[in-house]
Amino acid sequence: METSLPRLAIALIYVSAIISLTCTEAKAQTNVYEYLFHGGTYNSDAERQALYTSNAELPLGGLFAPGFTRTLTLLGGVNFPSAGVEDSLDQSLSGLFPIGGTLVPPTLDDTGYALSFAFGRRHSRKLRSEIEVAIRGNDINQSFFDGSSTSEEDDGSVNAISILKNFIHEFENDSIFTPYVGVGIGVSYIDVEFGESTSIDGEATSQDGESAFTYQAIGGVATKLNSFSDFIVEYRFLGTSEIGFGSLDDSFSYNTSTLFLGVKFEY
Repeated sequence: METSLPRLAIALIYVSAIISLTCTEAKAQTNVYEYLFHGGTYNSDAERQALYTSNAELPLGGLFAPGFTRTLTLLGGVNFPSAGVEDSLDQSLSGLFPIGGTLVPPTLDDTGYALSFAFGRRHSRKLRSEIEVAIRGNDINQSFFDGSSTSEEDDGSVNAISILKNFIHEFENDSIFTPYVGVGIGVSYIDVEFGESTSIDGEATSQDGESAFTYQAIGGVATKLNSFSDFIVEYRFLGTSEIGFGSLDDSFSYNTSTLFLGVKFEY
């Protein structure tokens, strides 16, 4: 799978964060807000605080109460598979590509990309939840040795598409930084394809995919940019139940660490 488009999307997220950061004037904030959200209902800080206080007294802290502000979060970053995932895939791929001649067994790239889009709402001053769709990907690299030097080509990829429900708790304080933690549960579809560099037409010679139960832990810090947006620096650990592929001779859990940067809009 080509990674140029996801990487372009990550760049656009960074640009969006910079644009939001520059909108420090009230007029600019209003223009950007109306452009992004078409002038939807937006509560003032005082109205929000009164709303949060009244609903926090409801069961489960107002988790299912109506009328809270909505959130839209866009994140992009880098994805690092756990050592166990790398070892399992490298070992399985090595069994399919024995060392010999000019071909060296393919390996999983330990640095990939990640994108996340989440839509949710705030339930109180401290609690918010969201539905997240995330994409993670890492290349499979094939090395060729010509007797004097080694060259490397993309041979395929391991990609995960995840849909999760996240619950996030924020720690209020008097600084401009708001730390938070969260958990999420859902499902992921893990796709493994390889053999592009050794095939005649450049297409993957083997492709397999499986779904798995997924959980994640979230930790991050938000910095307020203006009245409706925050800049986010975040870490997420994502793990799955054990999965097996017919084309590989090993089963493993897809465990990764992801570092994200992005923006959260609240409206």
